Amino acid sequence: MPAPLTLTKGQPAELVALTAAEYEALRQLALIDVIPTREAGWYEVAAGCKIGTGTVGDRQVVVRPKITDLNRLIFLLGYC
Repeated sequence: MPAPLTLTKGQPAELVALTAAEYEALRQLALIDVIPTREAGWYEVAAGCKIGTGTVGDRQVVVRPKITDLNRLIFLLGYC
C-alpha cells in the first residue's frame, strides 16, 4: 500500500512518484495540482484551492488547511 499523500495548503510543491493511473485519477479528482516533471513517473504535487480528503486507488490524499490553530483563526476573523 502506498504512503498517504498529505499536503498543506500554501506549502511548496513536493516531488512524488506516481503511476500513470494515479496521475490521471489525481488530475480528475481536482483536489491537488499535479505537474509532470522531465523524469518519467515523477510529479510535482501541491495543494489546490480545496481542502479535504480523497482516495486514488490504494493511496489516500489529504489536503490540510493553511491555518490549523483555532486561536489564530478566531483572531483573524476579528478583523472581518
